[in-house]
Amino acid sequence: MDILLESSLSTEALIIILVCIIPVAFLIIMAIINTIRLTKKRKAARLEALKDQPLDEEQQKIFYEAYGSIENIKSVRKEARRVIVKVSDLDKVNLEKLQELGATGVLVVADEVRASFSDRADYVYNLIKLEKEEN
Repeated sequence: MDILLESSLSTEALIIILVCIIPVAFLIIMAIINTIRLTKKRKAARLEALKDQPLDEEQQKIFYEAYGSIENIKSVRKEARRVIVKVSDLDKVNLEKLQELGATGVLVVADEVRASFSDRADYVYNLIKLEKEEN
């Protein structure tokens, strides 16, 4: 008789636990999904705002000074969140200035300066690329 009583208590306890845990787990999962969606929306809005941002000639000059001048730049390309600039003379490049301008990391490989600009990579690439194409 005691075994049956213990068995029914454990079944009741299990049912009570499941009734409490399942809704809580569901709410936690929904909160995580909503947080991910909100983060994606904010990021998309931030990227759209950067795309619509007009190119500033003063900023172009500042970036070209950081890379040693427009004549020092051979080519510019973008990979994901990184702007890769091939330069003629690495000694003219001011790596500290690039970090002051928002680069989260700067890596020098051969004659290339690889600077990570996160969400601003498109904007920085367009600044450098447009000025380079004009000259």
